[in-house]
Amino acid sequence: MDKHDIVYVLINTLHGKVEMATQNDSEAWAFYRDMKGIRIQVFMNMNLIASIEPTVSALD
Repeated sequence: MDKHDIVYVLINTLHGKVEMATQNDSEAWAFYRDMKGIRIQVFMNMNLIASIEPTVSALD
């Protein structure tokens, strides 16, 4: 089975700055969960496969 390179890119939606890029999924999702206004984009072999917008809750 081929190994796929997966990269998580976390972008601040306020100013468009890349806050973090990592291959560690736990680190990426923890940062996304803990920070406000972060979009997460998931790339596999340099192809965008998912883009998740910031979460909005009643507690915000």
